[in-house]
Amino acid sequence: MKACKPIVLRNGQEIEIGQYETSDIGALVNYLSALSAETRSRFGPHPFDKETVSALYKYPSPFMGFIARIKGLQKIIAYAVLKVGLLDHDLNRLQQYDFQPDPMHDFTFAPSVADAWQGTGAGTAVLNYIVDVLKHVEKPRLILWGGVQVSNHRAVWYYQKNGFTTLGRFENNGWNYDMALEISNTSPEMDIIG
Repeated sequence: MKACKPIVLRNGQEIEIGQYETSDIGALVNYLSALSAETRSRFGPHPFDKETVSALYKYPSPFMGFIARIKGLQKIIAYAVLKVGLLDHDLNRLQQYDFQPDPMHDFTFAPSVADAWQGTGAGTAVLNYIVDVLKHVEKPRLILWGGVQVSNHRAVWYYQKNGFTTLGRFENNGWNYDMALEISNTSPEMDIIG
């Protein structure tokens, strides 16, 4: 992982954030397998095995992975998948809200944070890093991959707090919100430890 400058979280721990590289596969598979059943039920853009992760990021790929780890250690504490464009099953649903897709500026986004690190600001730090990466794209927009479960009040609040707006609601194993974040190339800094 090519890391950015260290970021200090609310718990005083320094982390580094960067883009996933093939050398991170062992640490990423360990991270995914250590997630609790509840966290797994809320984050599932892909199966959590080595073969799937390898295939997902095989060049050329429309997917980019981002990881956060404790500074100086290999232990991953947060992971996000970013896809250029929208997934077909999300696109069909989003168009029902009169949503105008833009394959050049839309990015599908699926974040996760290790159970012990939730609420420390690690997720917001990863989101901020991704927003900075996307600022070179004209009018970029993040769309939640598969939405967010309405029952996941903490996540819904988190997304709203960080500027995501609700596009609509759909049912799939319970009610879910589709949410999007319009990224302004001149927007003020988001809350680093929010």
